[in-house]
Amino acid sequence: KGSPSSQRDDAAARGTAVHKTLEALLGDTAMPQDLTEDEQACADAAADFLAQRDSKHLATELTVFNDTIGYAGTLDLWEIDRDGQTWILDYKTSKSGVFPDMAIQQVAYQRAEYALVKARPLGDGKSVAKVIPWSVEHAERLGIVHVSPDGAVLHPIKNPDSLVPILESAATISQWLAD
Repeated sequence: KGSPSSQRDDAAARGTAVHKTLEALLGDTAMPQDLTEDEQACADAAADFLAQRDSKHLATELTVFNDTIGYAGTLDLWEIDRDGQTWILDYKTSKSGVFPDMAIQQVAYQRAEYALVKARPLGDGKSVAKVIPWSVEHAERLGIVHVSPDGAVLHPIKNPDSLVPILESAATISQWLAD
């Protein structure tokens, strides 16, 4: 009876482990401890992917938003690859793979109007955030990185412009439901 909930919780723990590992590798947070064998294998696969990619990391866990359409989200990784192209990468750890609708999330990040960045520390561990303009040029390429214990595979989004009408329709429906 509790199997679906248990599977969902295991998937969430796997995803959290990978995201925390990425934040530790790219930022100044501590590496996660006490990972299960599966979580550690996924975290190692994500770390290997980053090392092989050899890109310049601009931000992790960056919040972006669009006031015009009305949405916000937090992207996993914003980077510049070896060829000088900017990317937004989203890490997924689903055992069933990558789904087409995951690309809409990436397009939403790309089409945001603003990003929220840390500007300066205030003391007592607090900092003030700064809102900066964001545009499509900030992310020329989009990709989903499927992470499993066997490795990490990049799935580039081939034609993000074709997904914009779907994003706009979803925002319209969401607003209609809210009203």
